[in-house]
Amino acid sequence: MPLKIRRAFPRISDCSTLRIFSNPDAKRDFIFTNPAVWNVTTAGEKNCLELKEQSKYEPPFRSPVNIALLADKAFGDVIFEADCQQTSKEYGHRDMVFVYGYQSPSKFYYTHIATTADDHAHNCFIVNDAPRTKFAREVTKGVDWGQDAWHHVRIERKASDGTVRIFF
Repeated sequence: MPLKIRRAFPRISDCSTLRIFSNPDAKRDFIFTNPAVWNVTTAGEKNCLELKEQSKYEPPFRSPVNIALLADKAFGDVIFEADCQQTSKEYGHRDMVFVYGYQSPSKFYYTHIATTADDHAHNCFIVNDAPRTKFAREVTKGVDWGQDAWHHVRIERKASDGTVRIFF
């Protein structure tokens, strides 16, 4: 499950927040389902937030277990951009998850970007006091994460009209 996020840019209206994981204290900017499985580490010349192993966190309903939320921000309409690298071995659910609209461990949305699309991967999902349910009407067949490759991901979420757009 290893993955890395080198930098992230959550933006709302004219306010912009830049997160560069410049030191180990950067973990304080996040709330984790399991802080022990996340590190601030170096990738090339830049620091990044890295998931180093699978979490033992058990959510109340079937949904992601490795979650890192920005601790000091809540967004409605938001554009989220990040440089991401998936470092695990290739298989259908080789993935990365982006959480938004988080209210509690049993109420949130997420976008799951995976190698292969199926009922549980590579879609947008809602967790609403029940196991995840996919809701995207248009999806691709999946993405090629590659080996040692960084990808720029952009997610545009408009809570005001319910739209979510994903760019990989």
